[in-house]
Amino acid sequence: MKRQPIDLRDYEGWTEENFAEDLRTNERYQAFFQKYKPDGIENFIRQYAGEKFQLHERKAILYSNADFRRSEFLKEAERFLNIILQKKLFNLQCLWRANLIELPLVEFTKDFDYFGSHIADCPFIEPITEEELEVGIRFLLEEDDETDPYFDDWQNYEGFKVWDDDDDDDDDVANLKTVYYARGEIIPDFYLYYDKCLKTSHLFNLPDVRWEKEKYYFDAIREMNRRKNALESKEETVYEPYFPSLSYFSGHTEFVESFEDRTTQELFAIESEGKTYKFREEIDDDIDFLIKLRRQGEEIALVPHTDWLAGIQQTVIAVTKRKTAEMLPYAYQTYMLAFEDEDWEAVKAHRLGRFKYDLECYSNSHRERWHETMAEGKALRDEETPS
Repeated sequence: MKRQPIDLRDYEGWTEENFAEDLRTNERYQAFFQKYKPDGIENFIRQYAGEKFQLHERKAILYSNADFRRSEFLKEAERFLNIILQKKLFNLQCLWRANLIELPLVEFTKDFDYFGSHIADCPFIEPITEEELEVGIRFLLEEDDETDPYFDDWQNYEGFKVWDDDDDDDDDVANLKTVYYARGEIIPDFYLYYDKCLKTSHLFNLPDVRWEKEKYYFDAIREMNRRKNALESKEETVYEPYFPSLSYFSGHTEFVESFEDRTTQELFAIESEGKTYKFREEIDDDIDFLIKLRRQGEEIALVPHTDWLAGIQQTVIAVTKRKTAEMLPYAYQTYMLAFEDEDWEAVKAHRLGRFKYDLECYSNSHRERWHETMAEGKALRDEETPS
């Protein structure tokens, strides 16, 4: 799309809803939205407006660059605690699918997608242990992590699942990667390391009993649709123009480059931690980051590499992992305050009592649709869940 004229408006005092309404009504954006299916546009607008509002709210902090990125180490540590929680939930999912445990609020497999999207608010995951914290610290300090930094599908059981009955060696991470490889997706590196250290890889090879029960109903719907489509295929088909679906993650980069002023573009670029647009070079950010950390007293040794650009990038990654590991115990102390005065069962009871689904979020709509699908399948089968 052709670059739009620079937006010179002052966003001082704008609310999140102001940004959203501007996206809905301003003519300068409409050609962009017309390229996509209407059903995803409002969700894009809400997410984009929320992100843009937060960026402008934190503009002064973001522009402090290295100081901001130093403060980000604590934020990264908090994010990594959530990854530990994701693994704990994934292990619970394996046990639940094998019909070995019951979990409050969990009725179908799609419920795990919702709680994975709201991991910090999941009311039934037991607290992170000190042993799990140590595993996380060792992973950051000792292991390479090739997981996409924007990966967010932590509960994708079907995407990770593959059977390999000939390989049960908990101590061989390379073999575990073979076990977990499926459909071009590899389970996150931390999951593998957690399983290696805590001997939990066997959970993934438990039978998927619950899905077989759900599949019984899903197959009934699929058979009904197959018969319906066979009848409809005999009728004349009218093809409508194709428009791809729009999501925040697939469309926000083009939107930023096409419409936003330089300040907003820079804020998005800084927030992406080195992910840059046309007027910024990623390596400049990395060099500036390392120089400012050195000026503030940090001991930094460049990672040796035949390509000096790659060496600088690897150094930034190494420093970030090391500083995140250093901050992890502090983030853990804050996390454990919620369990300081009561035992886990009392905390869980309080959390379950206060729990409410986020009715506006995308993952909840998936959860609700799956519940409706299962109800429809049961009606078609006209019987209870098979034992």
